[in-house]
Amino acid sequence: MNKVAKYAVLRYVPDIERQEFINLGVVLHYPDNQQLKMQTTEAFSRLRVFDDEIDLSFLELLLEGVKMEFDSESAEGHSRKDLRNPNLLTGMTSRYLNQFQFSDIRSIVIRDFDTDLNDLFRIYAYFEVPRSKRIDENKVRSLLSRTFRQYEVLKFLKSAPSVKGKFEEIKMDFAYENMEYVKAFSFDYGPRQLSRVPDLARSWAFRFREVIEQREEEQRNSSGISAPVFISVVHKKRESKHVSTALEILRSESEIFYMDEVEKVATRFQRRIESDLGQHRLNFDLEDRV
Repeated sequence: MNKVAKYAVLRYVPDIERQEFINLGVVLHYPDNQQLKMQTTEAFSRLRVFDDEIDLSFLELLLEGVKMEFDSESAEGHSRKDLRNPNLLTGMTSRYLNQFQFSDIRSIVIRDFDTDLNDLFRIYAYFEVPRSKRIDENKVRSLLSRTFRQYEVLKFLKSAPSVKGKFEEIKMDFAYENMEYVKAFSFDYGPRQLSRVPDLARSWAFRFREVIEQREEEQRNSSGISAPVFISVVHKKRESKHVSTALEILRSESEIFYMDEVEKVATRFQRRIESDLGQHRLNFDLEDRV
């Protein structure tokens, strides 16, 4: 049985009208074990760049108060009944409408509460994490796998499949019915290495094109062969001209989804599988997944 927890990202929004924000942390709620906890940044150097009028001492004081509110072990914590409520985060986060705001509520399948909270923090408060501990493609792939399992589609997908290209076999991360292929990317580069990102994207776009051309050649000999579709799931480290170029290159041969859109990829496969099966064999109770 899947053990589903819910989480939201805490954001600092200096100007409500512009809606520009910087991520400060993540709160995770696991109703089955009555666990609620928030992890926040302890490095505020980027906040001074983001908002040169910020009062960091006051913000740190406010942040400590928020952490205490979202902590099941706090002396002023919640009752066990509250913590068992799967919609607890929705009510708690909706009250934050000013300089502290929360993202929409998202779901994750729990393996280990503290480890998962730390992983989520590393994903969403990325710049505040030491470089050696930042997100790589394996982490993106792991998050995809867990989300697919939560949405009950993983058993219908091939993991680490190889697909025949025009010149070589190409290894992907997931595939459905030899029609839709998923590849995880993490542009985990420092400023000096960012110029390498377009070359990485170009290399993969070429491989995608190889498969498409091979499939087109096979289609000429058999009408029952389907054209492939490629889905790139991308974790962006930062916005830059190199990242923008890389994304445009990947977009020329694949569909792009970002790290916080993995649930969209899962629901896409849900609909495709349901359509192909011709009957409701999956539990698509999406109301419980938001």
